[in-house]
Amino acid sequence: MNKKGFTLSEMIIVLVIIGVVSAVTIPILTAKIQSKDNELYAAKCVTNATSDDVSSADCQKAIQKAQYNQDKIIDSLHRYAKFGKNALQKTVALHIIKDACDKGGEAACKYFVTTCQKDPADCDIENISYDLSYYLNLYPQDNSNPEKFLMAEYATSFYNSDNKNIKTKIDSICCMGTSSAINMACYIKGYTFCPWI
Repeated sequence: MNKKGFTLSEMIIVLVIIGVVSAVTIPILTAKIQSKDNELYAAKCVTNATSDDVSSADCQKAIQKAQYNQDKIIDSLHRYAKFGKNALQKTVALHIIKDACDKGGEAACKYFVTTCQKDPADCDIENISYDLSYYLNLYPQDNSNPEKFLMAEYATSFYNSDNKNIKTKIDSICCMGTSSAINMACYIKGYTFCPWI
């Protein structure tokens, strides 16, 4: 007798293989779709900006995602900050990262330290306050921005390892001006007062 078709065991094996492949690919596809959505918030915020205002729903979503660095959204914002089509796009991307840092986003705070560490031009970006210099000029006793201590923690490790860019920036900001109050740059250096002021 000549059999045609599949046996029950062959069908079960095929169904198990299909089930395993589905179990592996569906979470990956879902993650990719969510990742694209998160990038979309950043892209809409940055590309649709008409001013340095990040109060739109897309910008607020991007800040929320950046706070927890969901799907590495900081990387997407970094691309806009470095290679945006115009100065406004670059500024808005940095503003989102700063706001995420101000809400306790570790990856966002690390961003300012690591970009300064790599390129001294990123330590103090002209005409904006979304850079490491902004945080270094804050005062430790001012409670309005507690994330400055998180930033100081990251900067301290680079300062103590003699990273040239970080060390130069901190040394240049500590005790500058006429105020005897120490700023975060002095805090990182371990100063409790400015001896020459």
